[in-house]
Amino acid sequence: MVLAAPRTRLFADDLTNATDYEHDIEILDSSPVARLVRLTSNLRLNNAITGLIRMRSLRCTRLIDSFYGADEVLMGHLAMLGKIIRVDEFLYYRRMEVPTAPGLRDPVAWRKHHYPQTSARVLFQSWKKCFGWMRACMATPMSIAERGQVLNYLVRMYYWDRRSLMIDVQSAFRYATERVLHK
Repeated sequence: MVLAAPRTRLFADDLTNATDYEHDIEILDSSPVARLVRLTSNLRLNNAITGLIRMRSLRCTRLIDSFYGADEVLMGHLAMLGKIIRVDEFLYYRRMEVPTAPGLRDPVAWRKHHYPQTSARVLFQSWKKCFGWMRACMATPMSIAERGQVLNYLVRMYYWDRRSLMIDVQSAFRYATERVLHK
């Protein structure tokens, strides 16, 4: 086991109106491939990242990198390293309002929050996440066959998400064009 996380209750303005979150994850598969597939298929709100993580497992990761969705990549890396246990007590209360839940922000607001100054660092977020997944796979101890299965899964995942990769390229082209025109 690499992580243990409690059940979650969501609330907006008042704890008395909290609702039980129905999608907290538990991943007990024995194979790192199966754990990764289960995580990417079932992770909605990344509440489990606030759970108790084994230090030796966390030290094997790159922690949270500087790209959108890096927390998901960290969770994927942890899932490849071991099992994720759900504690069946509601101990985590998560406020779900725009200032406290980045997933509720629109992409422009998210970028302004994380990158207040317009710069090239904001470019290629989907590509950075893709390479983050690949790095996590390569850094995880597993058999050659399992690594091949994980890489195959990741390539298929990004094939189906190729639109976001193309949008990144278009955004970079627009950014470069604007920079040249404004000089």
